[in-house]
Amino acid sequence: TNNADKTGYSLPIGAGGGASTFSFRVGYGGSDSSVDANDNVVAGDLYHVVGVLRSGVMYIYINGDVQSATSSVAGITANSNNLIVGAYYSSPSYHFPGIIDEVAIWDTGLTATEITELYNIGINGSVLTHSNQTNLVSYWKNEGITVALWEDKKGSNDATAVSGGFLISSNNGTPSGSPES
Repeated sequence: TNNADKTGYSLPIGAGGGASTFSFRVGYGGSDSSVDANDNVVAGDLYHVVGVLRSGVMYIYINGDVQSATSSVAGITANSNNLIVGAYYSSPSYHFPGIIDEVAIWDTGLTATEITELYNIGINGSVLTHSNQTNLVSYWKNEGITVALWEDKKGSNDATAVSGGFLISSNNGTPSGSPES
């Protein structure tokens, strides 16, 4: 999220109540809300993390299981911020200290069943085989460490390098649309 105008969404570590938990944050024009996972992140472990905003309720799923939810959230406010993967938007020195294997954005809130399906695809599978292809906007699978290998396999929002992460900028942070509430 953009701290100045509190718009957008993010999936950071340590931004909510715990210094080492995953959070899902949504900004909606002047305010923002977050929901935190229950368990601390353990270095070296592999995680499947999904943040969902569906019908005014925010959810965070870890490894296919809902961890937490919070209501009273308005929709995501559209903004002109770039989508950055692996770093904090205003300070690239705050970067994710691990490997991000895949990033996918849908323009609808996935159901628990759809998230279980997504988790069961596994790291060797492809989100492009998910049953909800209609609402899949963009999908990046890390095929290596270079930016050239971070191309959008669903849309046309390819990455460029920034300090500490990758910048997905062709549509100013809302790849061909933004998630609906």
